[in-house]
Amino acid sequence: MARSNIGSESKKTGGTKIQKMLQEKIKSLGFGVEHEYPFPPYQVDCYVPEAHIAFEADGLGHMAKSDAQRDNTLGLQYGLIVVRFTQKQIEAGIEDDQIISRIEDAMEDKKDRMGVWLG
Repeated sequence: MARSNIGSESKKTGGTKIQKMLQEKIKSLGFGVEHEYPFPPYQVDCYVPEAHIAFEADGLGHMAKSDAQRDNTLGLQYGLIVVRFTQKQIEAGIEDDQIISRIEDAMEDKKDRMGVWLG
C-alpha cells in the first residue's frame, strides 16, 4: 500500500503542525515529550517516557484498521499505551482544553494501573 506524503514535512521540520500542537499541550502539563520516538518497526509522534504512553496526531491519511493493528502491536511488543487524536480534534480541542483533559485522563489511567507514578 502506498503511503501519502501528508506527513512528509515531519522529518524535515521536527513534525507537522498538529504534531507540534499536541506536543506543546503535553509539555504544558509538565511532562517531557520525545518527538517521533522509535519503537521498531514503528515510530510514534509524541512519547512520554515517564508514563510510557504514546500520543498520535492523525492527519487525513490515517486508516483506522491499520492504526488499530499498529497500536495492538505496540502494546504487545512494548507494553505501550497509544492515545490517538485526529487533526480535527487537535485543532478544535486546543482552545477548549478537551485535548488536555484526554491527556490527563490517559496519564491518570496509567498511574492507577501501575499503582505508582514513575516520574
